[in-house]
Amino acid sequence: MLTSPPIPDVVTKQYFVDRCGEALFNQGMMLAEGNLPKAMKCFEKAASYGCGLAMGRLGAHYHNKQDYQQACIWHQQAAAKGVTRNMFLLGLLYQEGKFVTQNYKKAVECFKDAIDIGEAALVLGDLYSTGTSVGANDVKRDDKAAFESYKRAAELGNVEGMFEFARRLHEGTGTKKDPKEAVYWYQQAADKDHVDSMLKLSQCAMTGDRVKKSQPKAFDWCKKAADVQPANGKAKLELGHMYAKGSGVKQDIPEAVKCYKEAITAGVAEANAELEKLLENAKRFNNDTNLIALMDIEAERICKITDIAEQKRAVVEIGAKCFQILTAPKEFKEDGKAQSKVDECRNRARLLNTQLAGMSAKNYSVIYAAIILASITSIEELSAFGFLQNAAKLQAGFANSQETLQHLRLWDREGNLSILADANKGRTTTMTRQLLSTLGYR
Repeated sequence: MLTSPPIPDVVTKQYFVDRCGEALFNQGMMLAEGNLPKAMKCFEKAASYGCGLAMGRLGAHYHNKQDYQQACIWHQQAAAKGVTRNMFLLGLLYQEGKFVTQNYKKAVECFKDAIDIGEAALVLGDLYSTGTSVGANDVKRDDKAAFESYKRAAELGNVEGMFEFARRLHEGTGTKKDPKEAVYWYQQAADKDHVDSMLKLSQCAMTGDRVKKSQPKAFDWCKKAADVQPANGKAKLELGHMYAKGSGVKQDIPEAVKCYKEAITAGVAEANAELEKLLENAKRFNNDTNLIALMDIEAERICKITDIAEQKRAVVEIGAKCFQILTAPKEFKEDGKAQSKVDECRNRARLLNTQLAGMSAKNYSVIYAAIILASITSIEELSAFGFLQNAAKLQAGFANSQETLQHLRLWDREGNLSILADANKGRTTTMTRQLLSTLGYR
């Protein structure tokens, strides 16, 4: 139940003025959710009675509407009445130079007056951590003052303040290094879903910095960061590294590829280089699912190339890479390796053929056909015929480009296609014959 302030022994006119202002402010607050225009009239009337809280609401309203002239007028009046929130908002106007002349010193004064607001303490720390340079109104960099401001923000529960406070404890900026205390504050922020803090805890777990070294724990923190903020490029990049290397999780190249591609989408340029590394090292990945994922990267890249000549060169390049990976039997024969290894590689080729045949990504058919034809060179004739059939099925994706198809002859180094053309005349489909014909075989 609402209670009224005690009535003083001597009732003054100001007492009644203040009570009227409070009543109008309370009425405005009740109306604010459902009828803002009426609420604003109540606030304006309450402000005319000198109600600081009403002045504060008016200032915040105009600030949100970006009417900085009106916002500044009401912020100043509310701040004069001791309304802390408006001191902070007035500081932002001075910091950003909105309606008022930009003045960092006045901004700092306002933020100091509002230091019991976590956001004000955070912004004050940011100003001290970088300093400004605007002549007479500049603020010098002061790491110690920045540290104290971030500490205050952290103590007030500001999540970003917790992270900045922890970072300075970790690095020893503006204070002595205290990694153990830093981990505590990273944990506090991470518990509030602060992604950068999760990534810091992941790094600490990976290296054993003031916590027990644990790659699985490092992966868990990184995965949580990516789950909390799926569009965070840094989280996706780190997660990609872990999947690619098998750090704290079973190696999963397709998942690494997915993470790197998402990091690229988020604007992390470094992820492009990581994808290139994966492709260059494709020969060490003995899992065909991994190989296909890597080929998808190249397929996607080639499909974006608009210049036909450049696209041809790219197709030839990817075919050469596939040739190196998939024609291992010939290499093993030359090196005198065991026949069992040759058979193993043939089985790999057959499995890859099956996986590729089930794909429906029509735009990528040039690349998949290139992979298939690259495999023919050192695979037994019957298996090669199966590969050729699948290449024919994918022919629609070539857009009947004879020139592009002719480039695929680069991989027919032992004449396997010619042998197939002679040996399987009675069994070839129309599409297979068309493909053979386009490649120059009759």
